[in-house]
Amino acid sequence: MNGTYLDGCFDCPHYGHFLSCYKAKQLDPNNKLYVGIHDDATILRKKGPTVMTLDERAYIFSSTRHVDEVVPGAPWNLSLNILDQHNCAFAAHGDDLVLAADDGTDCYSIAKRAGRFRTFPRTNGISTSNLLSRILNMDDSASFWSSGVGFTAFSARFASLSGNACREATNEDSVIVVHGSFEFLTPGGVSLIEEAAKHGTYVVVSLISDEEFESVHGRPPFCTMLERCLNLLSIKWLDNIIMGTTYSLNEQFKNLYNITGLLFEEFEEGMMNQAYNDLPTFEADSTFKNCTVSHICDRIRNNKEVYIARNAKKFSREAEAFQNIQLDE
Repeated sequence: MNGTYLDGCFDCPHYGHFLSCYKAKQLDPNNKLYVGIHDDATILRKKGPTVMTLDERAYIFSSTRHVDEVVPGAPWNLSLNILDQHNCAFAAHGDDLVLAADDGTDCYSIAKRAGRFRTFPRTNGISTSNLLSRILNMDDSASFWSSGVGFTAFSARFASLSGNACREATNEDSVIVVHGSFEFLTPGGVSLIEEAAKHGTYVVVSLISDEEFESVHGRPPFCTMLERCLNLLSIKWLDNIIMGTTYSLNEQFKNLYNITGLLFEEFEEGMMNQAYNDLPTFEADSTFKNCTVSHICDRIRNNKEVYIARNAKKFSREAEAFQNIQLDE
C-alpha cells in the first residue's frame, strides 16, 4: 500500500489544514496523500452549516502543493474499506482530540484498533473556529489576533508549506503580479493565482500590509500578514510573495521584474498605479471567481447565530471529553 489518508471538514481552509497535509505526507514521504473531504449535508447534520461548499473546498485542496488526490464526499466515520479503496496504509490526524461534533464519539476508532492510524503534531494558533470568531467579531478588532503565528513559527512553516518551491525570477521570466490583501483563502483568490499561471512563467503576489489595510478599512485584516503568507504559500502555482505592499501598486516593482500582466483580488479605487497603465489586466475564468472574501463573509454573517452556537457546542464537547479522559486516568 502506497497511500496516506487524511480527512476532515475543512469548511474554511487555512494554513493549519495545509500544514496538516504536509505533516501527514511526511509520515511516509513516499506515499501519495489522499485528502477526504466531508460533504455539505453531513457537516450540516453533524456540526451546522458549512462555510464553503464541497466543490469549493475540493478545489482549494486540489490546488495545494502537498495533496496528490482529493476524495470528495468522504464518510464521517473512517472505515478500513475507505483506506483499502485508495490503497492507503494508514489514516493520519493531528494529535488533538478527534470527536464527532454530534455525539462526541471517536471517528477513527476502527482504524486505531486495526493499527492503521498515525498522528502528527497539531498546528497551534489557528483553527476554523478561531477564524470564524474573528469574522463574526469584526467590530472588536482587539480580539482578532489574540492568537496567531509569530515570526519564529512562520520561518519554519514557510519552508514546509512552500515545499521549497519558491524561487527568484530570472530575466527570461514573464512575471504576472496578483495584487490584493487575501484576508483568508477563498476559491476566488486561488482561481486568480491559477489564472495568472496561464499568462506567464512566474507568479508573484503583492500582499498588502496589515497597517495599510487597516488605514483603508478601519479594521485589521482577519489574518495577519504572516498568516496570509502561509495560506498563499500552499498554492502550487505561486512562485513568490512581496510582503507589506501598499494599496496602490508600487512603481518600483517595474524595476524589479519583467512584469507582463496584472490581476487584482477585489479591485478597489486607488489600487492601479498609472505607471502600469500599459500592462494588460486579466480576470479569473473560473466558476469560483466570485467566491471572494466579501462573499464568504456575507455567508457567515447571514448565519451568525448558528455559527456562534456551533462553536459553543464544539468547545463544550471537547471540554466534556477532556474531563472524562482525566477521570479515566
